[in-house]
Amino acid sequence: MNRRHFGTGLMALALAGGLAREALAQDDNAPVVGAPKIIEALSKDVVLDRPGNNGAPAPRRDPSISLQVQFAFGSAQLLLQGRNQLDQLGLALSDRALAHAAFELAGHTDAVGDAEANLKLSLERANSVKVYLMQAHGLSA
Repeated sequence: MNRRHFGTGLMALALAGGLAREALAQDDNAPVVGAPKIIEALSKDVVLDRPGNNGAPAPRRDPSISLQVQFAFGSAQLLLQGRNQLDQLGLALSDRALAHAAFELAGHTDAVGDAEANLKLSLERANSVKVYLMQAHGLSA
């Protein structure tokens, strides 16, 4: 089985989840980015249009992608749209075009609630994503 590792390194994946309570009815209709677009975004070199502050070329940035992964409100439980998005991500991360890469997951919440609770929920959501990708797609941490 093809395995990829999560960790700090070459590419970053920002996974945003949890919309306001009013948006829950639309969760399963949120757009899902397909594996080919994810592969394209994560395998290209990032070139900045302008030089750094001192006129020297700006430092190279690692490629990244921000994906919307839906969770139940106030929870780390993945909704159908979230699982669908992670299935596309799992396919992309299993592609040989990304075989050389390590990845970092970052979870985010909405602004509802206090900062401490949101930090805890962000970590729980990132862990849910990691566990899902490991179990459903054979990726390793």
